[in-house]
Amino acid sequence: MKKDNEAVIHEILKTIEKYQTIIIHRHKDADPDAIGSQIGLAQALRVSYPQKNIYTVGKDEPLFDWIGPMQDVADQIYQDTLVIIVDTGSRDRISDMRWDRGAQTIKIDHHVNVDAFADINWSDESFSSASEMIYCLIYQSKGNLHLTQDGARCLYAGIVGDTGRFLYDDTSSYTLQVASELLKFGFDAPTVNRHEDDISPNVAKMVAYALQNLEIEDSGVGHIILKRDIIQKFGLSSGELDAVIPVIGRISTIQIWAIFREKSDGKYHVNLRSKGTVIIDIAKKHHGGDHPLSSGATANDLGEVQQIIEELNELVVNE
Repeated sequence: MKKDNEAVIHEILKTIEKYQTIIIHRHKDADPDAIGSQIGLAQALRVSYPQKNIYTVGKDEPLFDWIGPMQDVADQIYQDTLVIIVDTGSRDRISDMRWDRGAQTIKIDHHVNVDAFADINWSDESFSSASEMIYCLIYQSKGNLHLTQDGARCLYAGIVGDTGRFLYDDTSSYTLQVASELLKFGFDAPTVNRHEDDISPNVAKMVAYALQNLEIEDSGVGHIILKRDIIQKFGLSSGELDAVIPVIGRISTIQIWAIFREKSDGKYHVNLRSKGTVIIDIAKKHHGGDHPLSSGATANDLGEVQQIIEELNELVVNE
């Protein structure tokens, strides 16, 4: 197992021991890794420290309620607490902005470290997911933290989600080793995999719409603009819209693809994906970032949308 990060892991473990109450946050528009790492960590802390108060907070995401629930936490509970934020690269992405009301904060994240917003920051892009990092934390605790069967299920769900069922390039031998160790807990892995693969009828209709309206450039850049009225027509949440992203990447002639979703303020949330060409620098130019081949960004208007498309075309042509 990984031996890197021992110093920061030791600091995190010592800090956890100090606090009676711990509140765990994750990012907005949560996905399986955000919720899986959050609840997996919470369950490990509850079984390891039954005398402590452990809470998970954030906006409920019905699409992923099969992983586990969030909790309602009163403002006064934040006093003298430790707040741990998982799977979140920057403070503006944290779900429930009370995260900074605690006495001390810890960030555990596998994205590019663009915002060291916590008192203790453990950011490491070599991990496939925050869930993989939580397993590493538990393993490195040398028996101080314990994982339950359901906690293992949550971490497995997070890893499967963020690796695209072990398809993406961030899947390492360590990732597969962790997944193997988690499977030894005996939870129902096929059911987890089916949950990750299931889509609703409305999501299926949106996928069909996206494929019918997708534009593919000669360069191999695919892109689609999802206007707000289309999104409202299908009645989909942000999490449900994410189901469109991997489907487009299955088209053999596409090398890079971008999905532009119009938001209520008229700006566009941008999902950028690539099969090999690094696209994170373009994401950073447009108020975003994340991973070399998987990034998010924001376009202020259709003019910036077109600019991003042109930059992606140039990137492929000049490679």
